[in-house]
Amino acid sequence: MTASGAPGMFALSYQPQSTTSLPLFLGAQFDAATEIKSRPVSAWVRAAWVHEFLPNRNVTAGFTVLPGATFTVDGAKAAYNAARIDMGVKYALGEQTFLFANGGAELSDRGQTIGGTIGLRFVW
Repeated sequence: MTASGAPGMFALSYQPQSTTSLPLFLGAQFDAATEIKSRPVSAWVRAAWVHEFLPNRNVTAGFTVLPGATFTVDGAKAAYNAARIDMGVKYALGEQTFLFANGGAELSDRGQTIGGTIGLRFVW
């Protein structure tokens, strides 16, 4: 497409597609609970090995000006094997108010994904 939205000289069109993923997770989770200042605190950690059975990612495209001439572009493959670690903690400030923090990472030879959240939760 051009800036005006009209097809350009070498405009590409993409075939409808879906990508299928088939991961297997094998791991363990550990939980703990205690009290701080008479308020409950709970924490957990989860570790898993992840195996992806369908790692291929590709897209079929074609030139708009040359119907029937399609080609496949191979995208970045998902990692066959990865380590996944997730953890979290929750502290009750009151009967219906909680502080929480969660984090996670997926580590492989193809890349790393790391993220987390912190927050305050009100329940009514």
